Amino acid sequence: FNIYKLADGRFLFRDKDWDYLVDVPTRQVQRLALFEGKLYAAPIPNEEINSWGGPYKMGDKVFMDFGSHRTPATEVTGILNNMQYIGCIKHEFHPVAEMPEPEIDFYRRRYLQR
Repeated sequence: FNIYKLADGRFLFRDKDWDYLVDVPTRQVQRLALFEGKLYAAPIPNEEINSWGGPYKMGDKVFMDFGSHRTPATEVTGILNNMQYIGCIKHEFHPVAEMPEPEIDFYRRRYLQR
């Protein structure tokens, strides 16, 4: 994981598969995904997940699926503006002074802006 601090105090955890919005005080983790040119976040349930789906639109709302859970997504476009790389996890945490930001080979990266 590469770890970034966001302007609002939350964190972005980025791995080869997804981007995760992490709110430490509330202990909430959300999956980020781009849909129709906007960035959305949906809370990941606190249980084992065997499949992911979405984002997709039903009516005028956007959803993501986590296993059998259909979860409403919230638009968070711009949340990644001014994020700061603070380190990475490779078997253990390495601060930025110890390990510069590694490149993550992520096929979705072209869709998410920094």
